[in-house]
Amino acid sequence: GVEHAILHLLYARFITMFLYDIGLSPVEEPFERMFTQGMLIRDGAKMSKSKGNVVSPDHYYKSYGADATRLFELFVGPPKDDAVWNDSGVPGTKRFLDRFWKQATFDHGFAERNRDQRDKEILGVAHRTVRKVTEDIDRFHFNTTVPALMTLSNELQTYLADEPLKGTYDEVMEK
Repeated sequence: GVEHAILHLLYARFITMFLYDIGLSPVEEPFERMFTQGMLIRDGAKMSKSKGNVVSPDHYYKSYGADATRLFELFVGPPKDDAVWNDSGVPGTKRFLDRFWKQATFDHGFAERNRDQRDKEILGVAHRTVRKVTEDIDRFHFNTTVPALMTLSNELQTYLADEPLKGTYDEVMEK
């Protein structure tokens, strides 16, 4: 959390400035900018080793995989804000990743298809999603990248089922 991270940053700054002052480093300041993340809350209290209320990721890694566990941590809320830990969230991100993986790796016979308006629409949705995700990552808004990818996955599922798309990406995101 913030309290813990700030101490590490102070130590790093002190050492860097000392090395600069004695001529052993060309770098005067160790960091261009600072970003502190919020705390995870569990049972109404900040997670802390000293309080004994830390959730070990080992169970989640073994049951759902590291990717699903990490994705849930990104999805839980803005990284600068505190967030409440919810044990039921990781299985949902695992299901999403499994579905997205199948959509991306299954041979859907695209080579045999003629391009039509639906193909152009789904490509537009994909391009707008890539732009949104890129912008959100640049701003550290990781929690909004995951719903954008979930929306793309839903639109892709509709497309692959050979049904009309539900609307443009912007219309879908407004719902």
